[in-house]
Amino acid sequence: MVLSLRDYGTSFLEQLFYLLLTDHDFFIGIHSILDPEYFVDESYKTLFKVVLLHFEKYHSIPSFETIRTYFAHFKKDAAKQIMTDLVLTIESNKSVEVAYIRDRTIEFCRHQALKKHMLIASRELKVGNYDQVESILMDALKKIDIEHNLDHDY
Repeated sequence: MVLSLRDYGTSFLEQLFYLLLTDHDFFIGIHSILDPEYFVDESYKTLFKVVLLHFEKYHSIPSFETIRTYFAHFKKDAAKQIMTDLVLTIESNKSVEVAYIRDRTIEFCRHQALKKHMLIASRELKVGNYDQVESILMDALKKIDIEHNLDHDY
């Protein structure tokens, strides 16, 4: 069982970020359920948080140059260098297995959303809140319908 996106390997993460930063439809469809905690590694977590903050403020995905500008303002030189190198590595990624990356990421996010909602629902079930359980499960089903969300023209 995959516990974090790191379990897929560094190459997968680099391809995923390339896809997130270059495929607007994919980003729109998955950004709301792709939790920064799924990345585990601080550099990838930080990168995703920066991309999300930019998206929330400007309603667009930042360019690679814009991301490098954000990291240029980091106070610690070591962190600045690590993040800049990471962005350059992702940007230079010429071979992205789009279908595989999309499928694995969607599958991972769906499983994480189901686990999260099932844990919440089980707590409500223990105290007999059946209406709440139904609501939680319906919410989970809406959130994990990523394929449907990716088919929309935003």
